[in-house]
Amino acid sequence: MGKKPRRNGAGWNKDKAQGQKRHFTLDETIKLATHLQRTRQWHDLALLTVGLDTMLRASDLLKLTVADVTYSTGAIRTELHLQQRKTRTTVQPTLTVSTKKKVARWIEQSGKTRRDYLFTRFKPPSAAPICHKHLVSLVKGWAVWLGHPPDDYAAHSLRRSKAIALYRAGAPIAELSEALGHKTQASTMLYLGITQERVRRVMLSLDMTSGFAGHLDWGENAQKTLPEQPLSGIISRL
Repeated sequence: MGKKPRRNGAGWNKDKAQGQKRHFTLDETIKLATHLQRTRQWHDLALLTVGLDTMLRASDLLKLTVADVTYSTGAIRTELHLQQRKTRTTVQPTLTVSTKKKVARWIEQSGKTRRDYLFTRFKPPSAAPICHKHLVSLVKGWAVWLGHPPDDYAAHSLRRSKAIALYRAGAPIAELSEALGHKTQASTMLYLGITQERVRRVMLSLDMTSGFAGHLDWGENAQKTLPEQPLSGIISRL
């Protein structure tokens, strides 16, 4: 039986509630990178670190070529210039010094040229890149190795991890939104789960049968003592 055509180009998940996939914490990515390096999994180590650094969607990450990340001299670029396939907008993701070393090692170990796709794993150097399903399988495998349920993780776990770590460290939403290639800061807040996290904090701060919690944690510029003003006035500032 054939599939029904989608009207107006609507995606399969239109109008369906979708749970956000979990991200990896900084401690977890350090632990995972150390494991991949010790076991000499150079491809997966490069994929992990480039995915974390660039915060690219899987469709853009997997289409990276050696030429995208290197100069004609072979040196690894710090800043990339890429057009996103989904939005057609340009982003300029950066690679840290540590990631550049890992990418250089993978390119050398695999014998790739500038024409080759970067992430082919066990395929020949000039082969097509690994597919999205393969990437998801790798991410879920990393989650299992870290002791997590695989169903909670997917390709977006890589894309969200560094952005969430930076936000919690105080990075402005505007910069994170630009790095992720989002059109609005509101989209970034929703994507990172910031809005729902703030709502959760606000709701848990008051028990209507016992009163406010002794120490409130409502994010930036929040009062840490019992509020003097109505709750509605405080919520409006979040």
